[in-house]
Amino acid sequence: PTTMQEIAETKEKVDLNNLIDRVVEKLPIGEKTLKVDKHWLIDKEVYVEPESFSRAIQEVLQTSFAQTKKGGEVRIVTRPNGRKVEIEITDTGSGFPDETLKDVFKESKEHNLKSTQDIIHRHKGNISISSQQGIGSTYLIEIPT
Repeated sequence: PTTMQEIAETKEKVDLNNLIDRVVEKLPIGEKTLKVDKHWLIDKEVYVEPESFSRAIQEVLQTSFAQTKKGGEVRIVTRPNGRKVEIEITDTGSGFPDETLKDVFKESKEHNLKSTQDIIHRHKGNISISSQQGIGSTYLIEIPT
């Protein structure tokens, strides 16, 4: 599904924590030994188009894993926020330099966060990134319940 209408037509109620768990299980961590720390603070289901939403989460996690050195940590938190649900992914990676951060949602060889942003927007949600070079990045995804 690529249009808002197609996404709306194929949305289904899913357990967000299970969806993220399945994405994490499929990701290769490779040579790196990363700690993936999960905090599930929601227990309600959300309406998403599972395939594209999983792709968006996967892209964020792949970008986060790629920036995090061996022995680093990636923390995933799901939590309610009023009429929205937040997914916060924080890593102890290299972070984005300021000049790269402003262009992070443009097409890039290193990551596909542009298409991730498109998918989140089609779910009537939002994604933002805060980052400090050498310290890590935090990706915040908000979607309406």
